[in-house]
Amino acid sequence: MFSERRKNFRSPVAGTREATLIFGKTRVHVRLIDESAGGLKVSSEVMPPFTEGAEVELESDDGDLYRMR
Repeated sequence: MFSERRKNFRSPVAGTREATLIFGKTRVHVRLIDESAGGLKVSSEVMPPFTEGAEVELESDDGDLYRMR
């Protein structure tokens, strides 16, 4: 049976929010799906291959910059 391991409430993003995912020299346009205290869920047509523990930056359409692992 499926067991939910999530500890933080995940909230859908209101409206259409977009951002740029920056991975090294690669920049990918993404759409924000939902967010929580533990992170963001994004969607994109193309996604670069990430390794576990990779560090990326996400620049939102309103200018916020997030550093993530």
